[in-house]
Amino acid sequence: MTVEFEINGRPMGSAVETGDLEVTVRAVGTEEIARVELVESGVATTIAEPFCQEVELDHQLGRCAQRPDHLGYCYSRLLSVDENKAWTIPIWIDG
Repeated sequence: MTVEFEINGRPMGSAVETGDLEVTVRAVGTEEIARVELVESGVATTIAEPFCQEVELDHQLGRCAQRPDHLGYCYSRLLSVDENKAWTIPIWIDG
């Protein structure tokens, strides 16, 4: 499975300032992708259960990762129907 992950156009490993944060996840699996999750500062949320091989999702990031008193983060986690998993490198959210 290949995965691209960005917030406001910034790639994995980047840092972004808090504010309006738009997450984009693009993935291509060898099998259907069963679930796409975002992990925001330790809290996982399922954003889609597409059951297709190619996924492109845009999602408005919640306030969990945007705490003004510390550095937050967000990454994506995907699971295919054959139980293969993929994680992305986090993007840091500077409060």
